[in-house]
Formats: sequence, C-alpha cells, structure tokens
Amino acid sequence: MAMAKVLYLLRDDPENSHRTFSFYPEVSGWHIFQTYGPSDTVMEIYHNEQSIVNTGKSDGDDGDDNNELQHKYLEAGERYVIQVYLQSKSWSGKAILNVRAEEPFREYESPLTVGLAKKFWLSTDDYDQTHFTTTFTPETTGRYNIETYSADEDTVMEIYHPDGYSMVASGESDGDRGVDDEELQVKTFEVGKTYTIQVYMEDFDNDGYAWVHVWRSPWNPTNDSRRVDDFIQQHGSSGVEFSPPRGRGGNTGA
Repeated sequence: MAMAKVLYLLRDDPENSHRTFSFYPEVSGWHIFQTYGPSDTVMEIYHNEQSIVNTGKSDGDDGDDNNELQHKYLEAGERYVIQVYLQSKSWSGKAILNVRAEEPFREYESPLTVGLAKKFWLSTDDYDQTHFTTTFTPETTGRYNIETYSADEDTVMEIYHPDGYSMVASGESDGDRGVDDEELQVKTFEVGKTYTIQVYMEDFDNDGYAWVHVWRSPWNPTNDSRRVDDFIQQHGSSGVEFSPPRGRGGNTGA
C-alpha cells in the first residue's frame, strides 16, 4: 500500500497476460483499488473464490481514462485476490496498481500517512468548511503522489512547502490530472520536513465528502509511457511489491 505495484502485460503471453496478487487487510473498512497508466485495463477482485466486482464493472473505466477504480468494504484478516489484465483489444500494456485504505472520518484531524486516504467534509455554504487543510511529514526523501477524490468530482489542491510557497505550478491547482476532474500532483518531498496540503471544491454551490491521500510508485502515474519503459528495463516486469504503512493497512503476496 505504501509502494504501488508496476505491471507489464502481454495478452498473448501466458506468463504475462495478467497479474494476480493476494491482499490481507489489517483493518476492516473501505478500500480503494485503482490502476493508472496509458493502457486500458480490466480488474477483478475475488473473496472466497467469488468476484466482488459488480457485474459489468470489471472494465467499468471508472478510473482516469480507461483505468479501473473499485471501492470495496473489506474484512480484516480475510484473503482477497486482485487480478489485472488488458482489455481484449490491447496486445500489450503497462500499468500501476495501487491499493489504499480509507481512514474513519473521525481521523480527519491527524496528519496524513502514506497509503491511507483521509476523509473530510467540504461545504461551499459554510465558511469554516470551504476547504480542508492537513499536513504530511515524509519518513524518506523521494517522489510522492498526492491525489484527491470527492462526491463533487471536481476538487482543487494546493501544496505548500515548509518555507511557505506553493509547490503547485501556476494553473495546475485545478489541473484535473486525476479521475474525472480531480487532482493528482507528483512532488519530491524531503525527509523530516512538514508539507501542508489544502483541498477545496471547484464549484461554489456544492458540498459533500472528499478524500486526499499520499502514495508512492516507482514511476509517474500520469500516463508517461517512457518512464514505464525505463523502469521495466531496469527492474523487470514484476515491479515492486506492496508495502503497507507501518503498523496499519494490509499486506500482499503474489
């Protein structure tokens, strides 16, 4: 969960036509399974050998472009099997698979943790709830993905450096790089420094729940095929295993 999985898929190669992983959540609650990248992917999630994906939604394209997004309630300690493969018209493809757990709403005041989505309420009618502010302090220096999601499906995000300036390029706070018109920023953070993240809704007449989470992947999730090829050339097609947040989240095995 702290580090997403890189996938390289070949439709006509039995060993690489799909990727299958086991996932054992440490806590009961809502989890999000999501693919990223330039390929058209299909996703199935099994529990006790039965698919828990709604009929017609394994290729529902509910993620960004033709990617998949599944929102499922999981029971702690149970085994769930995730399978990702290419849509039938694609011969080869590359993707990221990310799994994250949602924190309970009561946890909204605590700092962000890698791999855990923070839930909060936004209301354009209430001055005290027009935006949500949280912080993140990385344990290691590196590149991080900061992503939003909301009932309104159109959020705006600012990320502030500890020195006070915005790290988001001009015009990109509402860049709509995430699912639908949500936000996805990729930034390099330094260990031990505290960064401030602020989220609000783009529209001025809506309210509802929203989420923000920080996660990591070996390559940029914003549909950069060249970076995928570079990573696979260096590390192979098996990618990097999920790594759960320390003491929380879940664990996986092939």
